[in-house]
Amino acid sequence: EIPKAMMSGILPFIVVVFIFSACMSITLESVAGEKERGTLATILVTSVKRSHVALGKIVPLSCVAALGAASSFIGVSLSMPKLMGASVGSVIGGFGFLSYLLIFLLILSVVPLITSLISVVSAYSRSVKEASAYTSVIMILIMLISLVTSFVPGIGAWAVAIPVLNSVVCMQNILLFQTSVWQSLVSVGINLVYTALLVFVITKMLSSEKIMYGS
Repeated sequence: EIPKAMMSGILPFIVVVFIFSACMSITLESVAGEKERGTLATILVTSVKRSHVALGKIVPLSCVAALGAASSFIGVSLSMPKLMGASVGSVIGGFGFLSYLLIFLLILSVVPLITSLISVVSAYSRSVKEASAYTSVIMILIMLISLVTSFVPGIGAWAVAIPVLNSVVCMQNILLFQTSVWQSLVSVGINLVYTALLVFVITKMLSSEKIMYGS
């Protein structure tokens, strides 16, 4: 049987890694790949607003990546009983609908955030290979952030201000039966705010000839 403290640290880490991998696999080719092939430049010479182009990238990519997030959520739900050495019924009953709902909302709030972040990196890069190198570094940093909460005590409510970390901390608290509804909902809201800021950044990048055309 894996101690609950260890399980609460491992599962959020695995979920974040799965989400990042799902977002990375589809976003790099869609943004950096189209920029490298010149198809993105063709779109930008039209009268379509840059904000619409940005949203046209982020929303569909997030929806596709959300399928991977949903799979992660289902995997977390089904793996809890086995890892805790308990029956499925007792664990599901122990957490309750609210706990699962909060975990699901936390996961869904991270998906567009990571998709937007990778899109910013992809828009800045000149090729898929370059974007992949930058994104790999970001993935390592996010993995470290997800792991550090398992070994560093005293991470409190201030974590809600830090994207990704807030979701990891909230999921860990839920798995430890220390659910904080307000902290989870605030974390979801903050992740969405950061996502909006990144979409704004992408819009500005799409309007920059130096970034998009290298001139």
